[in-house]
Amino acid sequence: IGADELAAVTQLFTEDYMVLFLLHNTLGAWWTAKKKITGQSEFLSGCEFTYLRKAEDGMPAAGSFDDWPRAAKDLRFLDPSMGCGHFLVFALPMLVAMRKEEEGLATAEACDAVLNENLYGLELDTRCTQIGAFNLALAAWKLSGYRPLPPLNISCCGLGIHAREDEWLKLTNGYKTLAEGMKTLYGLFSQAPVLGSLIDPRQVQNDLLSATFEELEPLLEKVLAKEKKRQDENVAEMGVTAQGLVHAAEILTGSFHLIATN
Repeated sequence: IGADELAAVTQLFTEDYMVLFLLHNTLGAWWTAKKKITGQSEFLSGCEFTYLRKAEDGMPAAGSFDDWPRAAKDLRFLDPSMGCGHFLVFALPMLVAMRKEEEGLATAEACDAVLNENLYGLELDTRCTQIGAFNLALAAWKLSGYRPLPPLNISCCGLGIHAREDEWLKLTNGYKTLAEGMKTLYGLFSQAPVLGSLIDPRQVQNDLLSATFEELEPLLEKVLAKEKKRQDENVAEMGVTAQGLVHAAEILTGSFHLIATN
């Protein structure tokens, strides 16, 4: 099985009740436990944790997730194999409800805040990534009305680098720091269509010669702005891939409180 067949032969589809069960016994358990511990009502407007399992004392059977932050705004949730975004779509209204209650936000404000700060997704297949982004956007519009949304923390981690290393490094346009970072990206993601989110950029994070992934993005934008004037399609394609890989690398280097996937 090669990269072209990998997505099709490894797809597994999760029923709604399975996604809800996992989220109710993680996000829902965390919410319920912290409310019970402080003697507050666990009721959450617009959200019912139907599948939440409880012990005899009424506390969540899954535990209280004491190592998690106390505020919903600080929670980070990743689906590293998100498919079409099933887990993210179901987590969105739960987190929106939590942030509305804790921070007194309007629905649209809470929705934007959750998309900005709480939800992250990675996917090997390019088309699935696009569908996942659309599904999450559609869920947000259903909650808070159609409007421009903030950039989503969703990226394809299976983008192939269809260029030799020397061609790839031409994107750096003389930036020494960018060259080191792009060389690192090339080494990490050369097997991206097969490995996807199994890639671990943290193994090279201590290399002080390489630009951090946060630094790479603005440098890339500068270079690509110049290249657009030349209208070189090959360079433009490499640039789009590079930007996508930088975004994927940023997510892969992050830390998360909840990782849920099929």
